[in-house]
Amino acid sequence: MNEEKFDLRFMGKLDLQQIERATQYQRRTRLGGRLISLSLFFIIMYFLIYNALDNVSNYSQLNLFLLSAGTVLVGGGIGVLAGKMAIRNRLKATFQSTLRKGYVGEYAVNHIGIQIKVKDEYEFFEWKSFMSAHEFEDMFLLVVNKYSYMPIPKSFFRTKEEIDTFKKILSHHVRNFRT
Repeated sequence: MNEEKFDLRFMGKLDLQQIERATQYQRRTRLGGRLISLSLFFIIMYFLIYNALDNVSNYSQLNLFLLSAGTVLVGGGIGVLAGKMAIRNRLKATFQSTLRKGYVGEYAVNHIGIQIKVKDEYEFFEWKSFMSAHEFEDMFLLVVNKYSYMPIPKSFFRTKEEIDTFKKILSHHVRNFRT
């Protein structure tokens, strides 16, 4: 791969804020399935709480509705906050423990895939290994699988032409490229 001709070369170092933003983008791309799951969860919890309170109390229907809905919403809010805090803490711990922290990555792109060099290690991803790619206002997010992604901030590129070239390469080689 080292003797291949590369169409584009760029370099940069990921920081914690960029990784947090990439994680937010990844969650946003998978939001549909989560919304359906959360909606079903809240509906089931509402009916369970409503029926449990209805069997043991003398509340009116309106009071039961408000109490059940309030309990589910407060519990859901606490769950969402706890989930966000857990994700942020996991990202920080992972970022602090990674061996590549503080090193600049050199990216080389051609018609076969992307080669990344960090320190003295080379990693190569063929285009067919990416499920999809997304362009956001400040970065590209290449999805490898359901849990793994490759963030490439636009600040890694030196010129607008390099960004356009990379966008053209992605649209040609990645089957699900969304801007």
